[in-house]
Amino acid sequence: MHIQIVSDEILFERLTEISVSHTKKLGYWFSRQPFDVKMNVFTRQRNYFFKLKNSDEIIKDNLISLISFFQVVDELYKIEKNINLKNKTMKLEKIITQDYKEARRRVLRDKIVDKWSKIKEWHSMGKGSRKIAKLIKSKYRLDVSHTYVIDIWKEQEGVKF
Repeated sequence: MHIQIVSDEILFERLTEISVSHTKKLGYWFSRQPFDVKMNVFTRQRNYFFKLKNSDEIIKDNLISLISFFQVVDELYKIEKNINLKNKTMKLEKIITQDYKEARRRVLRDKIVDKWSKIKEWHSMGKGSRKIAKLIKSKYRLDVSHTYVIDIWKEQEGVKF
């Protein structure tokens, strides 16, 4: 019988999909965050901790704490990075107070509005909202519902679709 002993570092990378070198960047990013964001990290960490604790893997408690901490920090880091691609002035404090889905929806909306001339062209060709939603998904790899296309149309054009 062969028992394989996996080091904590390898287990960390396997479970989080975060390289050990990237954790240095995340640690530095976390250190520059305001107190409210830091408190939010530890609040969210609790959820990740218990998900890992209840998993089938046998992991030491201190490693579970470390993994859950970096998973939350990485999640917030990615949220801030994605939001800052479009809006350079938005701060993470503001993002955390907003619903995560709302922030993602706003980014999706901005991407759709960037393609608005093409959407108007498709509409003038007689394509409906369902077909436009499928075209957006195939051409731009943006998953959007036809009702959301209608909502944005009303917002942009001021008239019914």
